[in-house]
Amino acid sequence: MAVDDDSAADATDVAERGEVEEVLARIPSCASLSDAERRCLGRAGVVRDLEHGDVVIDPSSGGAWIVVLHGELEVVRALDGSRPIARLAAGSTLGEPTLLAAAARAVTVRAVRRSRVFLLDRACFDELASRRDPGALALALAVATELAQKSQAREDRLADVLARYDAMLEVVEKLLSPDVMRELLEKTGGSHAREDLARFRETLTDWNF
Repeated sequence: MAVDDDSAADATDVAERGEVEEVLARIPSCASLSDAERRCLGRAGVVRDLEHGDVVIDPSSGGAWIVVLHGELEVVRALDGSRPIARLAAGSTLGEPTLLAAAARAVTVRAVRRSRVFLLDRACFDELASRRDPGALALALAVATELAQKSQAREDRLADVLARYDAMLEVVEKLLSPDVMRELLEKTGGSHAREDLARFRETLTDWNF
């Protein structure tokens, strides 16, 4: 009977790992990985089955990469756990940056319904990276590239907002007399608005190297 139990457990594990590798193959950050590299990553993590309301991670959790195999998760803010700010369907991922650097979590992730997730924590990822595992290194490069692209996109949007604010300030200055404009800026704490904008633009330029 014990042999049958072991065989059943092995079959379940093989099926779970196959599911992990299949989903990883569809994730952009793993698209460049070979089958062998995805298989290695899949074996390094764990598969968890969740019921409705089960918490996957919270602010006290360490770094971990989450891949939703099936089901659905919701992300809620740590300070206000009543309102979801995002939903994660099958094939979605979360937590890639925590594999590369320690970062405090400000959210809780929990199951909306019966779900299954793949978790790769930072300790396991670090062990793979220390052995120069090709899959871990390729994933790190893909994640770093994606983060750089997102950072550049945010920076571009922020620069656009600043330009619009500067243009609006010029219009207001033309409409109001110097005395009224000075009083308005002093009351709103913006007496050095242009200097602040100039310094912030310099900072953006320094970031964009």
